[in-house]
Amino acid sequence: MDIELIEGKQVFPAIEKKKRTIGIISFFAQYLLIFFAAVVVYIVAYDSADAILDHALFDFIPSLIVTLIFVTLAKNYLAEDLVRLKSFGMKAIWVILIAYAVSFVVETRYHILLEHFGIYTLGPNQEAVESLAGQNIILSAITLIVLAPLWEEIFWRGMVFRALRNRNRVLAYAVSSLGFTLMHTWLFMLFEFSSDLLPLTLIYLPSGLAFCWVFDKTKSLWAAIILHSMMNAVAAILISL
Repeated sequence: MDIELIEGKQVFPAIEKKKRTIGIISFFAQYLLIFFAAVVVYIVAYDSADAILDHALFDFIPSLIVTLIFVTLAKNYLAEDLVRLKSFGMKAIWVILIAYAVSFVVETRYHILLEHFGIYTLGPNQEAVESLAGQNIILSAITLIVLAPLWEEIFWRGMVFRALRNRNRVLAYAVSSLGFTLMHTWLFMLFEFSSDLLPLTLIYLPSGLAFCWVFDKTKSLWAAIILHSMMNAVAAILISL
């Protein structure tokens, strides 16, 4: 763990540069593997490809592997980060609740706007979540509420946002939030592109900004992880109703 200095002042620790590099490589490697695996499935078993790709294990296993990688890379950071969250005190709860409320209101308004223009707001990623929950509620819950918040926040906030924050705040928010947003739909764009996917992608932007703000405000990655987990749990419940 290294301590970065800005104008002679210490800021909260960052994940070591080498580990951030490994994390970035791991992030892109997993999506390349998923992409090529999907291509192979379509070539070898085209008629049953959708059923194979929609299986709960196809999402759970990559999520479990990448989570183990990222938690291993950031284990020292996460341990010390828990202390930073505790030192922030009860204010962390208010920061998380405010971020959740604002993000929920903005996303709800955006859903209403899309529906006004006749755009079906249950995008492919949400449909995939609904499919996973229908197949195996336990694997789906673990993936959405535990694994995804852990590795996504370690990468997008702990590695990407943190690496850029002290150099350029706007750039840190933009890259981390937009990257997180595109991550949820880019594979769907490659395989089944439609014009509706572009506005649907922006549904994830408010939450991405909220995670950045919570991390920036509390200086604790755990705060962003808790918020992310809470959002995913509520979204999964609403989708399954």
